[in-house]
Amino acid sequence: MVKDDQSLGTIATGCRTKRRPTEEGLDYVEGVAVRIAEYVENADRTDSTLEAYSRRLAQHQAPPVAWPSDEEPIASLRPRERSILELYADGLTTEEIAELLVLSRHTIRSHVRNALRTLGVHTREEAAALVRGDQLAQLL
Repeated sequence: MVKDDQSLGTIATGCRTKRRPTEEGLDYVEGVAVRIAEYVENADRTDSTLEAYSRRLAQHQAPPVAWPSDEEPIASLRPRERSILELYADGLTTEEIAELLVLSRHTIRSHVRNALRTLGVHTREEAAALVRGDQLAQLL
C-alpha cells in the first residue's frame, strides 16, 4: 500500500492450488489491504508506546519464576555451563553444541549434568526454561 509516495508495507497473498483469483477476489484483497493500511497509518508508533507493548508482551510470555532463596540458581552457574544451556534453549543438540564450541560430546554432557545439579532440575528442558526465564527477566 502506498500513500503520499510513502510505502506503508507490503501484503503478500498466496494459494495452495493452481487456481487464479477472480476479479471479485482481487477486489476483496485490495479492500482488506486498504483497511489494514488505515489501521497501520493511524497506529501510535511512538517509542514509549512500542516499549510499553513490548514489555507487556514479554511479561505475558515469561514463565513464572519463583526462586526458593534470595540468590537465583542461574547466577551460580559457571559461564560455560550457562552458555551451553543457552544453546540448548536455542534448540541446538549436543552434537551441534560440541561442534560449535570445539568440545567433545562427553564434555558437553558433563557441563549439562553439573548445571542440572546446580539448578536442582532433572531435565534439559527444565534447565532451558529457567535460562529463558532468566533472559526475559534481564530484559524487563
